[in-house]
Amino acid sequence: MMTRAIDWVTNTATKQRYPWLETSRISVSGMSCGGVEAYTAGVNDNRVTTIGIYNSGLLSEQESRNVVPRINKPIFYFMGGPSDIAFNNVGVSSRMRVGKKLTEDQGERDYRLLPQSTPTWKGNLNVGHGGTYGDQNGGKFGVAAVRYYQWVLRGNATAANFFTNNQEASRDGWSVESRSLGNLRVNPI
Repeated sequence: MMTRAIDWVTNTATKQRYPWLETSRISVSGMSCGGVEAYTAGVNDNRVTTIGIYNSGLLSEQESRNVVPRINKPIFYFMGGPSDIAFNNVGVSSRMRVGKKLTEDQGERDYRLLPQSTPTWKGNLNVGHGGTYGDQNGGKFGVAAVRYYQWVLRGNATAANFFTNNQEASRDGWSVESRSLGNLRVNPI
């Protein structure tokens, strides 16, 4: 579905009445099940330049092992903390019950499997699977999302600071991990 949307946008961008479409900078993003769609489109479509994963992660360890190591474009995770149903797919290391056994290291799975050179940021805000999307202007998730797009799609240095400095994100309650963000260079537009 997302790839078809990208097809539509890139075909539409050639029409004179849509001159503001910038098809050299395309993000795929999704919340919950939509995050799984974003993974698929982000990995398989070279037109995609960045991936945003909101309260999501790949559902099985095998799927993670097949998909995540192939990601070489910036990917940002916005998670809702331990009560987020997707937390164990991407979140911090934890123990979870599988059948009658306890397994460790289910969390961190997607993040851990990313290539070390892939620019990535992972923020956890302890609000659950619904994030803060229902708050005015999307709440803290909305603020972080807008800054993410301003940086990776428009090259806004002030927005980048939210992720590279982490002081503001931490002050807002985000628990943050990142790596290789220095590899992410976006010319301002």
